[in-house]
Amino acid sequence: MKNLTEKVEVEKNNDPIAIPVINEICLHVFNYLKGKTRLNEDQQSDFIVFFHGRIPSIIRNFTYIGIPFEYYLNVHIKYQLLTFLNRARRSRTKNRITANADFIREIFDMYGTDIQNKESDEEKLSQGFSDIVSNRLLIALLTCYDMFPEHMQRMMTSVIGVPYPTFISYTKILSQKTSERKLRFHFLNERRNLAYYRLLQYQQQLNESLTADEKHELKIRIQKCTITLRRLVKELKSVMIHPTHKEISELLEVPKGTVDSSLYYLRNAWAKGKLKKAA
Repeated sequence: MKNLTEKVEVEKNNDPIAIPVINEICLHVFNYLKGKTRLNEDQQSDFIVFFHGRIPSIIRNFTYIGIPFEYYLNVHIKYQLLTFLNRARRSRTKNRITANADFIREIFDMYGTDIQNKESDEEKLSQGFSDIVSNRLLIALLTCYDMFPEHMQRMMTSVIGVPYPTFISYTKILSQKTSERKLRFHFLNERRNLAYYRLLQYQQQLNESLTADEKHELKIRIQKCTITLRRLVKELKSVMIHPTHKEISELLEVPKGTVDSSLYYLRNAWAKGKLKKAA
């Protein structure tokens, strides 16, 4: 049986690249992720989809100089992992940083408020912020209110001068709007993971001793499963489980541009370490 390097040498000039070779490379990528990274199941399946379309060009650019293809492939996986993680990080920073509990904690910490201390006196927490700053902090908090326990919500609302009952009424309205999206997100996430492991199972079965008809059937299943996996990943990215800017603007009865600019200001001020100089 040919090793992977020999198979790649045979296939590199073919168009299209044979599916069994691509599937074997995907299996190698999966084993690499499982053994050498700390990515969770969701991140692994996202990376497989991200990496899959790059496999043909990796094969065609390979030149054998005594080093096996597996080594060459590992170098590409490491490089693409950095690209994948950096893109994910930039995306979170740019679009969803306010839907991150750590970010919200840091904002309040920068204002000198220990919101994680249950013993803090709520009545003494109000910092006397201007209406602009208070509104910005309220908008930021509403983007991910469900990530905080009750005592922290009470601390934060006290800091920005919003009565806790009023804040709870806001969250109830937003919860009604996001509940259906959250259910869909979890449903799609389970289906995505199921499709991912089913695809790996099919790829592993191809390495077993099978008849030509059985292999042909498996290849069809792999192709269908790959299409399904890509579709589910695309759908998952489109589902917003946190309140949207439009929903928050309607709730607070302010223009959507005010919500956008408030979050933009906090994000940039936080990134530059100038939050304390807020107007």
